Amino acid sequence: MHKPSSFTKHFLPLPSLFLNPPHSPTTFPTTIPMSKIKWKIEYDKNVICQSFDRKGWQRTEENDWNIFWASVVTVKQIFNPDFGYRLGDNQVICHFPNHHELTRKDLMVKNIKRYSKEMQKEGKQIQETLPVTYLLPADYSLFVEEVSEP
Repeated sequence: MHKPSSFTKHFLPLPSLFLNPPHSPTTFPTTIPMSKIKWKIEYDKNVICQSFDRKGWQRTEENDWNIFWASVVTVKQIFNPDFGYRLGDNQVICHFPNHHELTRKDLMVKNIKRYSKEMQKEGKQIQETLPVTYLLPADYSLFVEEVSEP
């Protein structure tokens, strides 16, 4: 069984994500002591609050958080281009802008197909293992046709 190192027991890597200001170089995991992590939550969810409390992390209502558990709507508002907000090096959130492009299967397939076409234009092949997807009710007739074939 793999045992965590003493480093990983006491420090949590927090990536800079993809939202560093354009003028700063992308840095890979910045670490802060586990006991110093501050978290903020938009709506109390017992499982999240209890998990963070058990870890000894400090709850905050200020903007000095390291972890922000927010709704999709709030994340969209925070990262609206009109506001220009960027995450700090030690900040992570539970969603990212346009996450539905990956988490909705139909949109994920669309993006993988688009990526595959771009790679083919560059003379590169990628292994495609894509499931057949349907967006109901719009694709209902295609779905029925597919499932009724022997």
